[in-house]
Amino acid sequence: MGRSRKLITRYSSYYHGWCLAFGEHQLRYEEDQTINWVEGNSQMGFVVSTDKTKPLYRELLRHRNESPTVDISATRTKINDLEYEFAKEELAGASRFIEYAQNHKQLHMYLTSHFCYPPRTRIITFSPKKPPVILYKEISPLYLILP
Repeated sequence: MGRSRKLITRYSSYYHGWCLAFGEHQLRYEEDQTINWVEGNSQMGFVVSTDKTKPLYRELLRHRNESPTVDISATRTKINDLEYEFAKEELAGASRFIEYAQNHKQLHMYLTSHFCYPPRTRIITFSPKKPPVILYKEISPLYLILP
């Protein structure tokens, strides 16, 4: 079976540091994990450990006029030149994300936060719904390559 390529609409907040709240979800946050998957009613996202935040944000969000490519499989992901092998405890979340992305015709990506996580923690959020235009502006898309 061939791999599929999906276009994800990306958004950046108008004001640095501003973002929506992620909303209700089951807390599964473990401080010692590099990636924590966050699942809500109609959205899904992930939080990365502080040592990975800057490189990840640089690849996913800093280049507003360039379209990043995210190649994800059940065991690893590659975001432009940044490669990451999922740890054993992250594999189930990665599989759920792949299924989530495959089951939605269109997705939007933007940053959110939640009061239950450490200060300044941001959730890279994917949703079939557009974020409010009063807080976020559309930037170049992201290309997601799925198994």
